Amino acid sequence: ASTNGETPPSAVISVTVSQPPAPTATPTAIPTATPTAIPTATPTAIPTAIPTAISTASGGQGQPTAPPTAPPTIPPTAPPITVVNTTVTNTATIGQTATGTDAAGNTIRTTGGTTTIPAAGGTVTLPMTLPQGATLNTFNDPTTGVTVQRVGNQNIIRVPVRDEQGKTQASVRVTTSALTGTGTAATGQVQRVELEVPRQQVNLAQADPLVGTAGVDMTATLNAVPQTSTFQVSVSKTADLAASTSISLVATGAGTSVANTAFSVNITKSAALNEAARGPATLNMSVGRAWVQSFGIANIRVARVADDGTTELLPVVPVDANADPVVFTVVSPRGLSVFALLALSRPPAPTATPTAVPPTVAPTRAPTATPTAVPPTVAPTRAPTVAPTAVPTVVPTATPIRTPVTTATPVVVPTPVPEEDEGGNTAVVVTVVVIIIAVLALGGGYFLMRRRKP
Repeated sequence: ASTNGETPPSAVISVTVSQPPAPTATPTAIPTATPTAIPTATPTAIPTAIPTAISTASGGQGQPTAPPTAPPTIPPTAPPITVVNTTVTNTATIGQTATGTDAAGNTIRTTGGTTTIPAAGGTVTLPMTLPQGATLNTFNDPTTGVTVQRVGNQNIIRVPVRDEQGKTQASVRVTTSALTGTGTAATGQVQRVELEVPRQQVNLAQADPLVGTAGVDMTATLNAVPQTSTFQVSVSKTADLAASTSISLVATGAGTSVANTAFSVNITKSAALNEAARGPATLNMSVGRAWVQSFGIANIRVARVADDGTTELLPVVPVDANADPVVFTVVSPRGLSVFALLALSRPPAPTATPTAVPPTVAPTRAPTATPTAVPPTVAPTRAPTVAPTAVPTVVPTATPIRTPVTTATPVVVPTPVPEEDEGGNTAVVVTVVVIIIAVLALGGGYFLMRRRKP
């Protein structure tokens, strides 16, 4: 039924309610009911409540206002809830009413002014009457919220990031060396710059009773602080359609599937902050313990979807598995983007094995070293040259000297020819022979003596 005779597309939903309501009263209730229901009520109540109110009140005239409450890229059962929406700058303002103390406990006052937050490696300067060489211990500006704390040999400077209503949404944390006085300022070298977002909570109990209240806080490393950049954080039950599809594909590739998504965190940044926040980021995501027990703590992972669609599954570390809610810490090596706390059907297949495959370099290096050591050709060339040279020189020189001594031996040989003569002849012969030998011996000795004399 309809008040003007037309049949709107949603009239089937509100047959019993379209009795005579005043057309002027209901339209005024539509704009006020929609925004208040999103932060406090659960996302599932929104799609059913809005179409009923529109069709009964105005007979179809209010239907064009329904689509903005459910963006087309977000599933209608889980509209995102923005928890942070602010602007980050690279300046810090310090008022003249701020005070601090040095290491000796003396009170330090400020001269007031604005300081620029440099990147790591730069020098930060805070306007204050810190004596020459003194170190700053604490500092607090109640007007701007800038604070300084001493931690060991370092100082921690926190600059609040506030929204248009003055509410602190985040803070820029600057870690420096010990801030030392110059008489008119405190200066120190910047060691690290980070963007901190305190814990934000969203009640998702109606969308998923096991999840309950979802919470998230984060710390992101900045390689620089842009002059001006916007920053927004929103929470929803599930990621948008494109991100959800990418997550499902990555889970399938890891040999598993997505059993349930506790909640999704979407972090949008302007181009300058997106470029500055490419360093590591740490998130703490909390969920009801009943959800963890339902799917098993071993199956919990966090999916990260980058701006270019690159998706990865990151491991989580529970802070206390017996707490309620359970807080999971996850480290993103490549900065902030879209994150979803997932329960997988089973743990993903280990991805560490493919990186161990390339030990193909070692075998190729081994065969080249062996052939170069083979040619030991030096040993054979040295052996043949030494042996022949020493042999021929020794033999011929010793033989010619001893040959003349042998001349006396042929005379003795004919002597023992004993012929058996008769008695007297034998004695005579012996005597003659003796005389001949004596003569020859004397003659030979005389001959030899004559030869030796010059």
